[in-house]
Amino acid sequence: MERARAKASTFSLPIFNSIEICRLINHLLNVIRTIMKKFAIVLVSISLIVIVGLLLWPRFHDSSHNNTAYATSMQLSGTPGAGFSGEYMRDGKHIAISGVLPWSLTDSNISRLEILKAKAEDTLVLDARGGASTVSAPSGRDSKGIRLKTDGGWKVEFIR
Repeated sequence: MERARAKASTFSLPIFNSIEICRLINHLLNVIRTIMKKFAIVLVSISLIVIVGLLLWPRFHDSSHNNTAYATSMQLSGTPGAGFSGEYMRDGKHIAISGVLPWSLTDSNISRLEILKAKAEDTLVLDARGGASTVSAPSGRDSKGIRLKTDGGWKVEFIR
């Protein structure tokens, strides 16, 4: 038992001098700086990925959800032989059109159509069908043309 006491009494904690304590604190601070630098780099990287994702999300979201999944048929009638010009948007691309009345178009994934009359005194009637929807829009002498939007429900506007 005395040997156990002797061993216990000879055990002592190491005593650090102030230089060793300063080195230990300096080492710990360097470790913390390294960890904080890595954390900052990871945080900035995640932030950039989130910002880029938020900026690009509408482009990919709109292209996959706003497309009309059915064929749309459009007939233009009115003053026979009257000229017109305009464009329609299919799959996000503008397609220019022009011609004389009567005229018709059948295509899928149309999200917008705009028709301008060559002469204000001509009459123009747009009849459109797509899916379960139909619309008929007569454009009189008081308008320059007709605009039809099909994404999010059909909406007709008269261009003044």
